[in-house]
Amino acid sequence: MPTYLMTWNPDRWAWEEIGDAAEATAAGEGYQSRWSSGNTKTIKRGERVFLLRQGQEPKGIVGTGWTTSDSYEADHWNEKGGMAA
Repeated sequence: MPTYLMTWNPDRWAWEEIGDAAEATAAGEGYQSRWSSGNTKTIKRGERVFLLRQGQEPKGIVGTGWTTSDSYEADHWNEKGGMAA
């Protein structure tokens, strides 16, 4: 099965909903979020993903799950103003 490693660097993007994600998964619930796959366009629905925290400690794999859609193109996140083309 194809497996992908997504990355998150808190020094580059403050994930304000991470507490909600942690609470939901700790309670055995799912958590869904849109995440950039960079240049990878081959991701299909139902494939395995891992989330790697980079930058500041603690570093390492902090989450895992499955994709809920095929990869698609969308506006890129711009920290200064939300979504940007």
